[in-house]
Amino acid sequence: MTTPSASPPAQAASASPEWPVRSLVVCTTTIGWKCSLLAEIRRSAERPTLRDLRARLQQRTPVVPDVSPAEVIRELRDQP
Repeated sequence: MTTPSASPPAQAASASPEWPVRSLVVCTTTIGWKCSLLAEIRRSAERPTLRDLRARLQQRTPVVPDVSPAEVIRELRDQP
């Protein structure tokens, strides 16, 4: 599998913002991936990062259950 050669930085800086998307579409179509790679990139770009998830979890108040999880599992396991 060959990879496209990198463009000089001066050309990349003057390119339009869509150029990476167009390049991926051409690349995936040429290779025959039916743009599944592009779809996966878009999906992963929409997901929150681990840093975002950690920040959201730290803002939440901790949950303190009335019954310990071990006790609940024991009760469920001991049921007929």
